[in-house]
Amino acid sequence: MSFSIRRFLSLALPPLLLFLASCGAPPTPPPTPPGALPGMAGPGAAAEAAHPLPLPAGRPLRSPQPWASRGAAPAPVPQRTAAGAGWRFTCPFGRGGGRAVWDLPLAEDLRRGAALIFRFRGRDTAAVNRFFVYFKSGNGWYGTSFAPAGHGGWETVVLWKHASFIEGEPAGWGRIEALRISATPAAARDVTFEVADPRIVDGQPGAAILRNSGAPVRAGSSEARSLADFPARLGDALVRAGIWPLLLEDQDLADGFLARAGVRTVLLPYTISLPPAAEQALKAHLARGGRLGGFFKPPAFAAAALEFTPGRYVSATAVPDGFAGLRLRSGQLPGAPVEVGQASWLIQDQRPASGRGRVLATWQNGRGGDTGFPAIILHPKGFWMSHVYLDNDRAAGSRLLLALLAQGEPELWAAAARDALLRLDTAPLPAAGRELRRRAETAFQRRDYPAALALADQCRSRLQEARLAALPAAKGERRGAWCHRPYGIAGWSWEETVANLKRCGFDRLYANLAWPAAASYPSHVLPAAPEVRTKGDLLAQAAAACRKHDVELHVWISCLNLGESVTPAQLAALQRAGRLQVRRDGSVNPRWLCPTQAANRRLIVAAAQELAERGGIAGIHLDFIRYPDGDHCFCPACRQAFERMTGRRTRSWPPAANDPAWSEFRRRQIGSLVAEIHAAVRREDKRLALSAAVFDHPQNARAALGQDWADWCRQGWLDWVCPMNYTANPRHFAEMVRRQQAAIAGSKAHVYPGIGVRALRLSPLQAAEQILVTRELRTGGFTIFEYNADEARSVFPELAKGLTRPP
Repeated sequence: MSFSIRRFLSLALPPLLLFLASCGAPPTPPPTPPGALPGMAGPGAAAEAAHPLPLPAGRPLRSPQPWASRGAAPAPVPQRTAAGAGWRFTCPFGRGGGRAVWDLPLAEDLRRGAALIFRFRGRDTAAVNRFFVYFKSGNGWYGTSFAPAGHGGWETVVLWKHASFIEGEPAGWGRIEALRISATPAAARDVTFEVADPRIVDGQPGAAILRNSGAPVRAGSSEARSLADFPARLGDALVRAGIWPLLLEDQDLADGFLARAGVRTVLLPYTISLPPAAEQALKAHLARGGRLGGFFKPPAFAAAALEFTPGRYVSATAVPDGFAGLRLRSGQLPGAPVEVGQASWLIQDQRPASGRGRVLATWQNGRGGDTGFPAIILHPKGFWMSHVYLDNDRAAGSRLLLALLAQGEPELWAAAARDALLRLDTAPLPAAGRELRRRAETAFQRRDYPAALALADQCRSRLQEARLAALPAAKGERRGAWCHRPYGIAGWSWEETVANLKRCGFDRLYANLAWPAAASYPSHVLPAAPEVRTKGDLLAQAAAACRKHDVELHVWISCLNLGESVTPAQLAALQRAGRLQVRRDGSVNPRWLCPTQAANRRLIVAAAQELAERGGIAGIHLDFIRYPDGDHCFCPACRQAFERMTGRRTRSWPPAANDPAWSEFRRRQIGSLVAEIHAAVRREDKRLALSAAVFDHPQNARAALGQDWADWCRQGWLDWVCPMNYTANPRHFAEMVRRQQAAIAGSKAHVYPGIGVRALRLSPLQAAEQILVTRELRTGGFTIFEYNADEARSVFPELAKGLTRPP
């Protein structure tokens, strides 16, 4: 395995999947990929996740039946390859084909599995927007997406169960009926790729994550997203700790599976409502001596078993300087870190109810003070944390979870330490790094596994520091950051927030200060957000700090999305007035305003104009200036406006999704709104910049979301766009940027690509790779998502050691 593979494996984090370096090089070495850090050893060197080395062999995934192609895609061609038995797939995108789909019938019980691994080879993957892999189960699917390096050599793809999403109503991992591979087009040319040797890697019984997929929540709601997101974060942290976790659904606990699989600890990352059968299975697990680890709101049986009392909910806004992390009590948990950073926004006050449980950690505020609220309760039957696990502090968080799980399975320490040593780089290290590596090896030999792990982490940290410090800064580029919190960094003032951003070499701040239902400043147009009463005019505070530190302030407006700040009374009034978007099935979407309705348009335009009149800012940044998807909006106002545009009455409503007139109507509604905002802002201040956060693929955004941002640039309505290029693969990122630059060629607008640091929990080195891509492609700047508590402390300062070093 190459030198830089090991380096990146030790530092990166899986959003959905993992790529390893190619094990079989192509006949002629390809050029260094865009964004490659100096010294990287060839293609695929940027691994997208840390994981245990070496890869387990896994068990082959076989089917007695051949692949079945769907639609226009030709059947795969079986072949023998250097990577094992496989198939060649062809996507007929050059012939006008849409999504290419292939299904392989199966009859598998994959409950013991942690991940699917397979070998992939392809070169022209830039013509593919996304690759997907699905497992069919009952009336639904478990899916993942991946973006291969596409360098023409064989690469290994690892798709984690814990990172999968759910479509429809699957029946659990124990009833897998088919494997599906699909690809969506990004360009009108045929694409050929190969897949070989698919295998399932079983998880370790020391940790099973239970995803509460049986909870009664609406698909696409914030609760549904949470049910998928928090298991993924927890699984990512376990993988970095050297643990291959099982991912189970509520249905998977039937027939005594936990006992037959030898599961030691079941983890509940976020629980809304367990089905009775799942609850009974967990009670039986505890009765057999199994352990339970959970987060945030506990089911009643869990609180009773671990003997703690769930209390009131406590918001971070009600605590001076908020919640910023956990501090462990000395000597309570061998091998655990002293502190773990986590910027939680809400906790439950949980207290031990007997002498068998004890407070392991308490919450700390943004200034390091003890809030007195318990963060983790430790019990002989397991543990419980008073908020969800956010995976903000990667190294410390993984170590904490490992120490908690090792309470029930001590042998996990040895496996994790062995993994950490395998991840250490064999390349020349600074003297301090070499000494740390030697000490880590010595600690392992004397079986002091926690010490070996700690020393290995220090060694990797020194390596990262050296790599980042060696990267050159650039002059004249626009370095922007999105800040979602209207008050800045939790526990800091706007003065401290902006001062830190400037120290990290950034000169542009997009601050989310306005939603249709709440402004974080006194407004004559928008209702005041609750924080205005307690914190004052946050826009004025941000503007003053930006003026002082010479940072451009761009007020970020969430145009058509109401977010979580809308009150029940506001929502009821909007629904009575018919101002909310209507789905294809006739139901009302409670989070989106209809762009056709005159009242909504007046509100958004007036909010932008008011900001322009107020002054003291550099620009206005538009977000959610689109439809949520292709199934909106079908309200009466949209029908009337559509009929006016076409000059005819519609015989059936809603129109077909592929109706060209309907697609054009949607683009006109959003485009004309952008034009009105532009005109209103320019009337007040011709110098004020107007920009937008947009979807990464211009054609797909135009067709599916009504967001024709390339045309907005050509019309001169926008000064620049920040496409949300959220990928961990630098080659894929480069292709996105090239496509975006081509889309607005000839206009005066700029592309300042968005880098999904928080969205994908990228490491500083992964972010650095993508910054290097923007320089190679001469974008003139970039935008980081996002500037939040964790990133402000762990990512931005690391970038400032080299790439964004202030002058």
